[in-house]
Amino acid sequence: MQRTRAASPRSPLTLRLGATHSALQFADVSAALDAIESITSVDDAAQLQALEASLAVILPLSDLSPALPALFGLLERFPDNDAYGIFWTVLHRIEAHPGYEPALIASLQRAPSTFVIRMAAAVVAGGGSVVPRTGLLQLLQTIADDSRTSPSASSVRNPAGSSPATASSAI
Repeated sequence: MQRTRAASPRSPLTLRLGATHSALQFADVSAALDAIESITSVDDAAQLQALEASLAVILPLSDLSPALPALFGLLERFPDNDAYGIFWTVLHRIEAHPGYEPALIASLQRAPSTFVIRMAAAVVAGGGSVVPRTGLLQLLQTIADDSRTSPSASSVRNPAGSSPATASSAI
């Protein structure tokens, strides 16, 4: 299990959207998505720089739909890590994209991670309109009960303060 580290506001590893990365630039979305999918470590400085450069291309897109599989895949590969705060930026950008919920459910079914469970708990607590809350609650309960789910992911709290297993109290 990897430990997460909170990014400080002065951290050189915090995401700088729109910043020029002299060593790493991606000419197109496809190359940026390929780079995101090739990340194997969020503790390696060179890979973090590649991730930041890729996200600087992807996250500002008006239609994030083609990037959702790569972004959820990234969160799935590092289920208990926040990549020095970078994953918080990814989470907030995904949540701002209309219609992300089907990709969220698919990610939960593949490999529940701390950030994906946080998103699902927020949908339940906020009464998401696209996803039936009862089905999402059942999925979260199944994940919480699954022995393969990491302890940190299964203990995620939703905004109302309950664990995914008891998120129904937030409705």
